[in-house]
Amino acid sequence: MTSPEAGLAVRWKQQAPDDVTKNLTQRDQFSGEKVGLTEALVREAFQNILDAEEPHRKTPIRVRVGITKPIERPDPFMGGLLAKLAPHLQACGIGVTEAQLRNPGFLVFEDFMTTGLTGAWDKHDQGGWNGFFRAFGASNKGGKTGGRWGLGKLVFTSASAIRTFFALTVRHDDAPRVPLLMGQTILRTHEINGALYGTHGFLALPGEDGTIQLPCQDDEVIARFREEAGVIRTMEPGLSVAVALPTQDVTREQLLRFLLDNYFFPILDGQLEVDVDGTLVTAATFDAVLKQFGGEDLKGGRMAAFIRAVGEARKAPPMVTAPEGWHGAQRMGLPEPEVQKLREAYKASEVVVVQFPIMLRDRDGAVRATHVEVAMRKASDGERGGAVVVRNLITVPAEADRIRAPGSYVALLAQDDPLVEFLGDAEGPAHVDWNANATLVNERWKNAGTRLSEVRAAPRKLVELLAPALAEEDPDALIDELSIESELRAARLPSEKTRKPKDGKGKVPDDLPAAKPKWRLQKRQGGFVLASGPGLEEADLPMRLRVRAAFDVPAGDPFKRHHRLDFDLNGGPGVSITPEGATVAAEDAKTVIVTADAAPFRVNFEGFDARRDLVVEARRLSK
Repeated sequence: MTSPEAGLAVRWKQQAPDDVTKNLTQRDQFSGEKVGLTEALVREAFQNILDAEEPHRKTPIRVRVGITKPIERPDPFMGGLLAKLAPHLQACGIGVTEAQLRNPGFLVFEDFMTTGLTGAWDKHDQGGWNGFFRAFGASNKGGKTGGRWGLGKLVFTSASAIRTFFALTVRHDDAPRVPLLMGQTILRTHEINGALYGTHGFLALPGEDGTIQLPCQDDEVIARFREEAGVIRTMEPGLSVAVALPTQDVTREQLLRFLLDNYFFPILDGQLEVDVDGTLVTAATFDAVLKQFGGEDLKGGRMAAFIRAVGEARKAPPMVTAPEGWHGAQRMGLPEPEVQKLREAYKASEVVVVQFPIMLRDRDGAVRATHVEVAMRKASDGERGGAVVVRNLITVPAEADRIRAPGSYVALLAQDDPLVEFLGDAEGPAHVDWNANATLVNERWKNAGTRLSEVRAAPRKLVELLAPALAEEDPDALIDELSIESELRAARLPSEKTRKPKDGKGKVPDDLPAAKPKWRLQKRQGGFVLASGPGLEEADLPMRLRVRAAFDVPAGDPFKRHHRLDFDLNGGPGVSITPEGATVAAEDAKTVIVTADAAPFRVNFEGFDARRDLVVEARRLSK
């Protein structure tokens, strides 16, 4: 199968009888309930771009996102190259017309001030070219770069109705610099006329089976590709990816929205400038573009204003650096003057920035001292606040959802290289959350679960520290807490001697939570959280808790009236239990035993019917 006129051919290796049949199931990792396909496309494309920043660059990374509409031409695209894919597409049940293959549209991502696909292109190595085209399920990335899984190319093919993309690259370290052009199609294993073909096809120079696929370097062919695909790169280092025949749900408006939602941090920080089909998004234009295209979380510009304020605050050293052992100490182990300084700054609507040390240990036993920063500011009247989690330059949305600080803006910033590397190893392919059980993070780091718990604990600890100031500003700010540490209670409740019962009679209840509870229960929409309290110490571990849950009933004991059909904690559908620093064993449909092994620990219980009131009880068991 060749296309001599275009200089490129469709190369698809026929499988041998003894080859293992492999089909791709990982596409779903880029399209889920939390992040859909278009958002995953934006996140993955820009993650790859930021990973490839040119060393020692002095200017922002520039990105162009272009939408090239199908144009009727006398000759088909690249001399009919895509028509050669038709048998493979048909064998996989992909219905496209001859006209679509003749005159396809393109979605183009082009980056500048980047390295391009470095490494060997004519043999296998660990460089960027092979990682992009020839490695699947394995990545050459590490360190502070974002990708780990070697699945990024799937999101480009998933955004194509014919599962095809082209890549034109100029490498910053080539001398002389020569553009390289090659494409790829990823389908499922399929059969044509009795012959079995694998999942990956290449749009490369003609070649025999068993020889490596090579890119085109012909000036005329590349010039034609630029014109017909709508690519502007000439000799500037970087990468241009052209997604052929993009799916109809990829629109300019969606691209802009998800760019603003996910990459506002590097844009506002002046490190990234993007042109999306003629709309320029920079630090200077951000607010104007946001008003027209921003999602609900950013509308009004309040979160953007907070991020800008954080950027200014971080030009100075952190207001406070927590001492070692902060995660297990009351008030984070800070002396009273520093506690009051933070609270007063928070009450004055200043951005409070605290640095939390984290001690990582890799599998070789080397200690890597690092840190995470948490910034927090009181929201103005009428604002609900919000949270953002940033690893290096990418937001991690599911981790931001964990942060509970009504009436405040909170930013968790992981930007120190060792911590960026550690958290990158804990991320899944879509970069939306961290997983303490991920294979990669446990292969490379010791006590990964405990260290990840410490990172997640940092914003909670700062919220708890500022809780009295928060309660003073808004007495109902933490009304959804089922158990609150003593300082917050003191800020909200009068003393035993001065307060009176509501009816003027009776006795003030004396069954209030302990001053320093060792664990806490917190409400969540559709669930609850069991977490360590300020009184938990290493000497208490391991600590065993029996946790019971049931839906409330008009009369009688809700636990006795619980039915397995309400929910089943013993592996039933719907309810999910996610422990951090703890293990969970089901006792029956409504009861689990939680064994806390680390301080802090946290167990999320989610998936309950949010329309019904949930009653929860936690009692400590003897060791």
